[in-house]
Amino acid sequence: MRVYAVVPVKELRLSKSRLSRVLDEGSREGLVLSMMRSVVRALAPAVEGVVVVSSDRRVLEEALRLGARVVDEGEPRGLNEALNVALSEVLKVGAEAMLVVPCDVPLISRRDVEAMLSMLPPPPSAVISPSREGRGTNALLTAPPGSIPFSYGPDSLARHLELARRLGVRVAIYESPSLALDIDGPEDLELLLKSGWRGG
Repeated sequence: MRVYAVVPVKELRLSKSRLSRVLDEGSREGLVLSMMRSVVRALAPAVEGVVVVSSDRRVLEEALRLGARVVDEGEPRGLNEALNVALSEVLKVGAEAMLVVPCDVPLISRRDVEAMLSMLPPPPSAVISPSREGRGTNALLTAPPGSIPFSYGPDSLARHLELARRLGVRVAIYESPSLALDIDGPEDLELLLKSGWRGG
């Protein structure tokens, strides 16, 4: 199965504002780039290709250095619309499945990716990996790509599950401590540093 992974990345100046209490702007931007490197490197060996979608020139340049394909969304559109732009691109290259992984889950491993792929039911299907608090979507694998409309935002896990139910999409849930940690606030950053992560 031809699987493409998509990593959406906000403009660096707009990223991780909740960390402003503990990191200055330059440090936050550096953290985002470092997390993106970790995510792309974990994804690349397990999929046909990795696509980074962003409107930030520095993000796109770094993604190219990592060997990823890039999609320039032109201007910040919001996460769901950015993913729709990337969806069009992966369909053009013949993707049979699409794995969405945000750039802020830096502990993701190749093993996580392979486990999700192994759990994928016959299409139309999806594998969803929840966030640590059980309300967000930290990874979304769909076959065919886009079989569940993107509905990121607060309580996205429940919305994605409901959309799948309505559309007759089979869903498996993949729970992983490494994939469950998304870095949003200072407490998440503390957990990341305690994990021994040293940056991408």
